[in-house]
Amino acid sequence: METRRGEAPAAGPLGRPAGTSKFTSSSDIPVEFIRRNVKLRGRLRRITENGLEIEHIPITVPIISSWRKEPCGVLLVKLAGVELTETGKVWLQKELKPSQVLWFQLLGKENSALFCYLLVNKENEVLAGPVA
Repeated sequence: METRRGEAPAAGPLGRPAGTSKFTSSSDIPVEFIRRNVKLRGRLRRITENGLEIEHIPITVPIISSWRKEPCGVLLVKLAGVELTETGKVWLQKELKPSQVLWFQLLGKENSALFCYLLVNKENEVLAGPVA
């Protein structure tokens, strides 16, 4: 992560650089990540009427990650520009598999929800429209 001269990089919830920290709630994510529309990787846990619950997969250093205990928790991700109906929820459940690894691009945050573009490995198809 780029920093200005004299500034320390943003720290994550455990004091580690933010890119190597596991985010377990939207409040863990640095504002700068949202401002820069950073893409994060995560594992789909479930789809609810409120959005997708995704477990963040941090950038890891193999030697450190083998002994480090990561915190548990999921991020509530809403598709940017999409109102999730029951039909849409059923469609997403058909298209996305449990435990599927996804990329999500941060666009905004409201309370505990993150508004994101969702990218899946179907030729990196985007599953969200532009923000209104």
